[in-house]
Amino acid sequence: MLKSYEGINAISEFIKQNDGFALIIHISPDGDSVGSGLALYSALKLMNKQCAIICQDRIPHTYSFLPYSEEIITPDKASRFETAIAIDCADISRLGSATKLFEAAKNTISIDHHSTNSMFAMHNEVHPYLAATGEIIFELIKNMLGFVSSQIADCLYTSIMTDTGNFSFTNTSSNTFEIAAELLRFGAKPAELNTLVYRNVPLAKTKLLGFALSTFELKRNDRIAISVITQQDLQRYNAKGDYAEGIIDHLRDIETVEIAILMRECQDGSYKVGLRSKGESDVAALAQNFGGGGHVHAAGFKTDMPFETLYDMVVSAAIEALEA
Repeated sequence: MLKSYEGINAISEFIKQNDGFALIIHISPDGDSVGSGLALYSALKLMNKQCAIICQDRIPHTYSFLPYSEEIITPDKASRFETAIAIDCADISRLGSATKLFEAAKNTISIDHHSTNSMFAMHNEVHPYLAATGEIIFELIKNMLGFVSSQIADCLYTSIMTDTGNFSFTNTSSNTFEIAAELLRFGAKPAELNTLVYRNVPLAKTKLLGFALSTFELKRNDRIAISVITQQDLQRYNAKGDYAEGIIDHLRDIETVEIAILMRECQDGSYKVGLRSKGESDVAALAQNFGGGGHVHAAGFKTDMPFETLYDMVVSAAIEALEA
């Protein structure tokens, strides 16, 4: 296992000696943020700590099977706690409407693995070389409890499985597999979790995928793929916004494509833009140009920019990234 979690002992001791924790996961939550957040929430419950788990946005249906997922609340329903812990958030804007709760806390902690992390908390436990925030949370929980329950193991396995693309992305390391093996020994169920996350797709999501794959465009000698999903498209297929998750990976997997872009319109007219790459292209740097962030091969941002302007600017930025 890794030897460089210098702040884990300090966080562990702090949690043991204090009470009242707001766990905040990022807007547009994914498997890592949900799995990591619910794992830590479960551990705090076992320690009889007063805590809440908070997210601005609705949790994707895909992860609703995880323990305590129904207890995730929106910021407007949350009480103020002495300590706020941001989980899997690269910068404070990723807290969304929970930012005020975070800033009002007496103590703030950030636990994250994004290279673009802005170190916005009082204590920042950030490890960009790790595949998932779940890897850090795993070490923290083991330090606090001395064990990992089977429910927590399922949460953490989901976190790591999803952020490594089912252990296939370049961020997957020997440490990742070592932690996964430990989680299995603690009771994680890989076959069942794989089925629940990847093999249990709502019909509306499948129809939305078919639409996206039949309407995407190729740019720059087929090296860039871009697909757009509007609110009208979602309504046509009776699909929820989070059903767009995973579509971008199909675009990236096209043989000639080096950068994939998925633009999804939100209910308020803004756009969430997902970015994926393979090869040398750094989409985290691309996303930062628009106020976002992420990883070299997986990033994104949200913007109120008018669609036509946004489309042209994103394509131009992707072309620059290819030629960088």
